[in-house]
Amino acid sequence: TLYLKAAADKKSVGDCPFAHFVRLVLEEKGLDYDLKPTPPDGKPEWLLEHYEGKMPALRHRKECYVESGVIANYLDYFFQDPPLKPKSSKEEQEAEQVLEGFFPAVAKFLKDIQDTDETLHALQLKLQELDNHLAERTFMCGDD
Repeated sequence: TLYLKAAADKKSVGDCPFAHFVRLVLEEKGLDYDLKPTPPDGKPEWLLEHYEGKMPALRHRKECYVESGVIANYLDYFFQDPPLKPKSSKEEQEAEQVLEGFFPAVAKFLKDIQDTDETLHALQLKLQELDNHLAERTFMCGDD
């Protein structure tokens, strides 16, 4: 079960890019999961007590994992096909460097209600960096 931020209606999926990332990992791996959009006032007691109410939170069997990167690593370790990480650690490091700050830049831009040039410029820089990286290879981490 994936607990994630609910939208304003408290029923549909909210705008958290970290939760969207986890959903992409689950979909890429072809894993079935229950989706629980959860408003702040509807978080389960166990999530508040043991995990500071952090979301996204993946509850699998009797374990729970929070933080999108931790969840992705957990899923990749226990459900290895298809792998999320490349065979080469150099390729992985290069991809991680390009993605560093990408999701926060997207989130800041999407949440910028004042429509400032600063958030747009920061996102454009990250997108250009990503575009340059992908121009040199077929996939984020190489060509296979």
